[in-house]
This record gives sequence, C-alpha cells and structure tokens, in this order.
Amino acid sequence: MGEETISRDKYRYAAYGMIYLAACALDGRKPSPEKLAKTDLDELYRVCSRHRTAGLVSFALAAAGINDSRFINAQANTVNSAILFQIEREAILAEMEKQGIWYMPLKGILLKDYYPKLGMREMCDNDILFDRSRAADLREIMISRGYNVIHYDCGHDDCYQKPPIFNFEMHFMLFNDGLSGFEKYYENVRERLVRDEGSSYGCRFTNEDFYLYLLAHEYKHFSGGGIGLRALIDTYVFLKKFGSTLDREYIAREAEKLGLTEFERNNRELAMTLFSFGTPDGAQKQLLDYYIFSGVYGNIGNRVRNSVRKSSRLGYIKERLFLSQESIRSSYPFFYRHKLLQPVLFVYRIGRALTVSRKTSFSEVRALRRIGKDE
Repeated sequence: MGEETISRDKYRYAAYGMIYLAACALDGRKPSPEKLAKTDLDELYRVCSRHRTAGLVSFALAAAGINDSRFINAQANTVNSAILFQIEREAILAEMEKQGIWYMPLKGILLKDYYPKLGMREMCDNDILFDRSRAADLREIMISRGYNVIHYDCGHDDCYQKPPIFNFEMHFMLFNDGLSGFEKYYENVRERLVRDEGSSYGCRFTNEDFYLYLLAHEYKHFSGGGIGLRALIDTYVFLKKFGSTLDREYIAREAEKLGLTEFERNNRELAMTLFSFGTPDGAQKQLLDYYIFSGVYGNIGNRVRNSVRKSSRLGYIKERLFLSQESIRSSYPFFYRHKLLQPVLFVYRIGRALTVSRKTSFSEVRALRRIGKDE
C-alpha cells in the first residue's frame, strides 16, 4: 500500500470520526468512549479545518471531557464572529431600510440560526441579495461605515471588507453562469420572495424555496470543484427543523425544473443517514468520498475532472484560454462593454496565470495531465 493511499485512508477514517462527533453535537449526545479512544485529534482537527466544522465538533468533545485548545478556540471564534457580524449586519440593513433598498440575507446568515447552539456553524462572510438599481446608494452606505470596496459593478456581486473580520458580498443575482438553467430560473427572483415580518424592505424565501436555493447552490459547487461535508450538515439541520412541514410535491416539481431531482434525493438521503447515526451503503460511500476529499470549497482536481467530463480535454483547454462572451460579461464587465479591448484581456489573463496565480495555474495543469494519463 502506497504512502498516498495510507494518507487517504487515515484522512477518511478521521472524516468518519468527524461525522460521528458532529452527529453527537447536533443530537446533544455524549460520544462513545470506545470511539473516542481511537480518535487521532491532530488528524481530526485537520479534517475539521478543511470542512469548517471544528466549532461544531468542539461541543461533542467537550461533552466527553476532551478540552483541546484548538477546538475550544474554534468554537469561541465562531461565536465571536457570529455576534460581531450580527451587530454589523443589523446596522447595514437598518440603513438599507431607511433608504428603501430591498434585501434578502442568504445561506449561512440564516442557516446558523437553525443549528441547536450558537457557535456550531462557522462562516467567514455575509451574503445578501439586494436591489441592483440601488448599488450606488449601497456603496455609499458601506463606504460611510468604513468599508473598502474590493470590487464594484463586476460579476454578480459587489464585495466590501472592513478589518478585522468583516466581509460582505452584496449580490445582484443568485446565479450568473447559466449552470443547468439556474440563472434563468432565478432571473426574476424578486417574484419568488415574500416580505419578512417586521420589516418594510427585508425579503425571504418560503422554506420550500430556501431549500431549493440551498440545493442549487450546493450543486453549483458539487459539479464544479466539489463541496465539503458542511453542506451535508446544513441539509440535515434544515430538514430536521422544517422537513415535516415542507410541501414535498412543490419541491419535487421545482427540483425537476432545475434538473436537481437525482441530486436532491442523493444529497438528502446521505445527509439524513450520516447524521442520524446510520451506515451509508456502497453507492453512498462512493458519494461520501467525493464530499470528504473536496473540502469545504472544493479543489482544482475536481474542477478539472468535472469540466473535462462535460466536454473533453481539448474543450476544457479552449474554454479556459478563450472565455465565452457570457463569462466575460460576468467576470470582466468592462471588457464586455468594450469588446475591441478583449485581446488585452487575453494577454492580462495569461500574465496573471504566470505570476499572481502561478501556483493555482500549475496545479490546474498537473490535474489536466493526470487526466490525460488516466485516459
């Protein structure tokens, strides 16, 4: 057995341990001493760091009397971040209310409140959908609050940051890559929203539509660079809280429109199996491996392999070298508006790949070569 295989087996075993401890934390159950005796805390922390689950696992470890400073600090940082972000977010949304700008908090902002305890769900930024026609007004709000403009009028969101921790991604749209028709489905997303109680301009999805958006967002990453175990935990937590009240017929109908019928079933069944202390079957184990080795944000190897499967090695290379007009519109709006300057964009991207993004570019080339050898 090669060193790489041993390393993967060790990492997989630690991931199984993390899943068990996460299930214990979510269920308020004290972990089995027998299972904990076999736990390598260093490898466990490595897995948790890659999947952003150290804060969640720390609750289970504490219940078993294990006080590892790395996990304790992860939980403390998660709690501190959540509190600070909430105070800051409420101030920003209050300004948006005053100026009549409609908005809707997305993903982790809401999901963290569905977990049993504060500090269980880690997040590093806040995503908010808002009225694109008021982007300039929002920009003034953010600048007045001391934020740096990371990018503006570029792609599908504006990004603002303020030290030490604040990062807000203010979205114009939910999807902008045309993936499986997601962009078209959510093109007029405002029509799918309902008014948030106690707010004049705050909006929200119904629980059914929130679940569908969560699925679509997860699939976007799953079919690209991959997605980690936290996504399965999010699915489990949401379904545990709202599953019995959801309109299953509506979800099935809309999931079919999105092309997510199979993904929804596989994702739901795997999540409910893992965090209800079940044992995955053969097909589920293969799917679970994909989540385990993706990490929370996926990886280059997955992205290259998934892209090549959709077309070919040559197709992938052409796609990466020569961006479609849709990709340019999403990522480089200036060059989309000034098409005569697009040759400059080509040179710029090549130069960036060889300098600033050199490490990433070389990893991409290596992944492409490995696929070539497999073929």
